[in-house]
Amino acid sequence: MKSACWLVLALTGCIGDDAQHLPINPGAGGFIHPPGGTGGTNVIVISARVCRVTDLVAFNECEFVDVGGLLVQVNNQSIITNADGTFTVAVPVTPTTPVEVVNVSGLGAVTTTTPFTPSITTFPIIDADVFARALASNFIALPPNTGSILGRVIRNGIPVAGVTVVSAPLSAINPLFDLGAGFGINETGQRGVFFVPGITTGAAALTFSPGETLVSGVPVINGGVTILDSTVLPP
Repeated sequence: MKSACWLVLALTGCIGDDAQHLPINPGAGGFIHPPGGTGGTNVIVISARVCRVTDLVAFNECEFVDVGGLLVQVNNQSIITNADGTFTVAVPVTPTTPVEVVNVSGLGAVTTTTPFTPSITTFPIIDADVFARALASNFIALPPNTGSILGRVIRNGIPVAGVTVVSAPLSAINPLFDLGAGFGINETGQRGVFFVPGITTGAAALTFSPGETLVSGVPVINGGVTILDSTVLPP
C-alpha cells in the first residue's frame, strides 16, 4: 500500500462571465511575513477569489457569478468576499497552528472546504441547488452528522479512469464516479472524478485502487463538501 498525506493542487481553471476558461495564477495565493512579536508567530496573507461550482462532475470549472457576500474562514480569521469574489485575509500562524484549509460558506451555497497551499488563488464554493439536484438524481439522502468528499485523481497531470475509492470510516452511501455528464457507480471515467457522500464528520482516509494508494487526514465537515483537486496517484 502506498501512503500519503492528503495532497491537493490548485484548481486548473474557472469560467468567467464570458464563459471562457481562465488560467489560475500560480504562486500568488499568499505570502508569509517575517516573524513579528514573540513565540515565533508569522502572518500569512491570502489574496484570492471565490468561484461558484455549478456542475459537480466538472467541479474544477467554476464561475465567477453570485460570489459576493460569502464568508471565508481561515483558522480563527474570517472575511466577507467582495462582489467579484475577491478577498484578502491576514492569518497569524505558528508551527502548531498552520493554515491547512480554507472554508467558504454563504447564502445559496454548501459549505466548501479546500486545502490551502500558497499557489492557490481560487477557492470554490458549491451551489446549493446544484448539490441538491445531484443528490436527488442519484437518490441520495445524507444522514445527520455526515459530510462529503468530492475530488479528482490524476497521474502525470492527466485524469485517471478506472479507479475506485473506499473511505474510512466507511461512507453510508456508495461512492459515485464521473460517467459522461453525470455520475455512475463503478469507477472513475475520463474526468477522474469521485464523489463520496455520507462520511461521518471528522478526519477520513481514502484508499484508491488499483495500487492501494492511501490518502489520510481528510477533514469532513457536517453538511459540507471537502474538495480534493487533484489527488496525485503514483506512476
